[in-house]
Amino acid sequence: VGNPPFIGNKRMREALGDGYVQALRGAWPEIPESADFVMFWWHHAAAQVAAGHTRRMGLITTNSLTMVFNRRVVQAALDKGCHLHMAIPDHPWVDSANGAAVRIAMTVLAADASEGLVLTVTDERPGEHGEITVALTETTGLVHADLTVGANVAAAKKLAANAGLSVNGMMRAGEGFLVTTAQAEALGLSKTPGLNKHILDFRNGRDLTDAPRGVKVIDAFGLTAEQLREQFPAVYQWLLERVKPDRDQNNRARLREQWWVFAEPRKTLRAALKNLERYIATVETTKHRVFQFLPTSVLPEHKLVAIALDDAFSLGILSSQLHVCWALATGGTLEDRPVYSKSTCFDTFPFPDEDTGLTPQLRERIAHLAEQIDQHRKRVLGLAPASPADPSPPTPLPQGERGVTATPSACTSGTTPSPLAGEGRGEGAPAQPPGLTLTGLYNVLAALREGRALTAKEKTIHTQGLVGVLRELHDELDTSVLAAYGLPADAGTDDILAHLVQLNTQRAAEEAQGRVRWLRPAFQNPQNLLQKQELLPQEDQAPEADFDSEKSLSKQEQLTPPQQPWPAQLPDQVRAVAAVLAASPAPLQLPAIEARFKGRGPWKKGLPTLLQTLEALGRAQAVQIDGVAAWRRP
Repeated sequence: VGNPPFIGNKRMREALGDGYVQALRGAWPEIPESADFVMFWWHHAAAQVAAGHTRRMGLITTNSLTMVFNRRVVQAALDKGCHLHMAIPDHPWVDSANGAAVRIAMTVLAADASEGLVLTVTDERPGEHGEITVALTETTGLVHADLTVGANVAAAKKLAANAGLSVNGMMRAGEGFLVTTAQAEALGLSKTPGLNKHILDFRNGRDLTDAPRGVKVIDAFGLTAEQLREQFPAVYQWLLERVKPDRDQNNRARLREQWWVFAEPRKTLRAALKNLERYIATVETTKHRVFQFLPTSVLPEHKLVAIALDDAFSLGILSSQLHVCWALATGGTLEDRPVYSKSTCFDTFPFPDEDTGLTPQLRERIAHLAEQIDQHRKRVLGLAPASPADPSPPTPLPQGERGVTATPSACTSGTTPSPLAGEGRGEGAPAQPPGLTLTGLYNVLAALREGRALTAKEKTIHTQGLVGVLRELHDELDTSVLAAYGLPADAGTDDILAHLVQLNTQRAAEEAQGRVRWLRPAFQNPQNLLQKQELLPQEDQAPEADFDSEKSLSKQEQLTPPQQPWPAQLPDQVRAVAAVLAASPAPLQLPAIEARFKGRGPWKKGLPTLLQTLEALGRAQAVQIDGVAAWRRP
């Protein structure tokens, strides 16, 4: 037990001299330069406990122990299997030398992993002889490096609202599926009709965190061997020679018999992405938890977690520090890198809604900032055009819509998903500066937040990557997301986790009673309108859906949802009409589709042409009902 000198890192050279500080840091290079002098003692004592030379150690330090630059020393001890047996994060202290009042922290570190005790000062009163009398409250639990006891995130339940949206990417089980652009062209890409659906861009984790390799993948899912050989003989031979020999030796019968198809073709993911133009992706195991948009023309590798949401509002929530806190607490680790487990990190995560403080203005703000962050990163990395149009404010959600929808036009900034996002260099894109990567950007961002001095290399990244802008955007996003959850801007990690655990419990209870706040209702709950129909009084119920009956169709149209504003931009119009068709259990005639929207101008005149466009894209199917044209989802 000891009371080392209280000297901050910025005063060490002044108090101890350059030579001593240089020798000190040379002897203990593992301690960050931003750490206070007291942390050298703390680190040394902790090493004795970790090595088994002593059972416990206790030190009085300044209360800055809980700050990021000192907390890393504490975390290093916890990572070695020790635990904080007792802690007082903030306690009054009177310096006997000059009578100055300071604040201290007290910590006791013990071997093995166990729960500890945190004492919190709730009242302070001066005594008769200069001492201070304090009142303390006790909290027992796993004590973190910031001297707090965390929420029980392990008790969080999976939510139906998030179900079916997060899936790991494709598992190939064969290097022969990968081809370069030149090889793909030699196999007939851009010349053989239909081949563009089966040779696609392919991305793994390193493609996102470092630089894209520019590889493509042969995806023969949905084709029999006979169809593949008949339609694309060159591709068939390529796989026959480069994939089948290894698959013939595989112990799994399905992989031997279906040798031309990925080992895990992810049918669930394909269904979830079917009507989207982009989706959210994050690397499963990575130093920095970063989410970004990828176009659906890019297939994800199995170490990417794909989230089938295409709206910027969802990207903003997931990109916030609030969700990162949740992911770190609920996910795992591989070596020293956090792992994003979709089942514990995403499936349990409660999104904000009106009951938490989310307003239409906050929704638009979050979506707008998320689009800016995504485009800013891609722009500085040379993955997007150099001067994209400034995102316009997002379109307000239609009345009655739940927070996150499958239609970007409803809750994003209104920008069209960039076809260059995550696809490598775009036409007119700036060349990526050597060494500038997504990981590098966030390494520098972390250094800025820790208050650590940047190295020469980091200063270059800071300048070339405009990391100051990135930091400002993230800070504004974090503040907005906290407000959407009804939390103050300075909410700490444990406050955030406790709030999210409580919200998860509330949402799980709601779902048990039948209320589910679907993130993509048209995809996750396509029978919603039929369920509403079943709840009508018997005399008001429509007959069973008979799509050959005009009478049945008119009854179905009585269930038309509230109108939404007609989007201003053509891409948003296409997505909006496609979403209406996807949400309807019955074909819709032109008047019924028009009734879903409201707006001025001659927009109705262009609706037939737009529907024909959707037909050509495979996102709508025309049918005849008593000789009258109607449209439905394919």
